[in-house]
Amino acid sequence: MKKSTPVNNSQGIRNLCEVASLILKSMPVNAATTFAVRTVIREAVNKSSPSYKGNNNKRNVQFVSDAARPFLTSQGPTVSEHIIPISVLLNSKIYARAEPTIDTEGLIQLVAQYSTMALITNEEDARLRQAKLQSSMPEDWDGVDMFARYKAIGIVVSPIVAKDATYPED
Repeated sequence: MKKSTPVNNSQGIRNLCEVASLILKSMPVNAATTFAVRTVIREAVNKSSPSYKGNNNKRNVQFVSDAARPFLTSQGPTVSEHIIPISVLLNSKIYARAEPTIDTEGLIQLVAQYSTMALITNEEDARLRQAKLQSSMPEDWDGVDMFARYKAIGIVVSPIVAKDATYPED
């Protein structure tokens, strides 16, 4: 097997979105193809973050909850998560179509819109799960306010600033 050639993030995102587009255009929607599309879209979303620093999600967050901020530069009971869940992107923007096909450029645009991540505590994650908001947005979501899940259960998040950006080695 030939060794693969490394690509920059932009090309990697394009390649992943092209794979998802090809699957959506040429294969039936079933458990296997849904899994494949979810996997490549998740990876593309992670890579599209402006602060992408490799496959360590804690280093890729742009927002942090007040409760998780003390753990930003140390090990602690935290979860890195997409502010708008990937399942919302997949279900409302891709699979909601009668024919779930979308071209590579359209996927790249969607991926950029859904790439924002936050660091929250395990307790806050449990609250999202209890409110059935871990992989969905509130029923009254306006489609714009990306923080609606957090607001619905009282999680306060704020941007990470440069002085916060020193991370421990894993």
